[in-house]
Amino acid sequence: MVDGIIEGRPKLLGLQIYTQTGTNIPCVLASKFPSEIGQPGTNAEVLAIENGTVSLGFGHGTVIVTMPLHDRNGEYIAAMRVKLKSFFGETQDNAVTRRRLVQKDLEELCTSAENLRN
Repeated sequence: MVDGIIEGRPKLLGLQIYTQTGTNIPCVLASKFPSEIGQPGTNAEVLAIENGTVSLGFGHGTVIVTMPLHDRNGEYIAAMRVKLKSFFGETQDNAVTRRRLVQKDLEELCTSAENLRN
């Protein structure tokens, strides 16, 4: 799933999908880097899953956006963290808009929490 989203997007440097398991701490379910699977998430992923909060972080030449994934009913089922190359003058609105395209593609593939885990 992640490989299909990343394919053809050279500016996409990283993509992780987080879900909550038996604990309240979300863990990486899928990633561009398989070694990250099972790693615990941060407060940003917790807030995305519980409240739909969008979090942003800017690094040297990169921007990271954490946002919720919705099921077909609009409920929060997971969180995604996207790391992309940034461009000069990129604003928070630009960053979120660019990430929504990835969010839309993931939500079309995963219409329910059960579908996401399979």
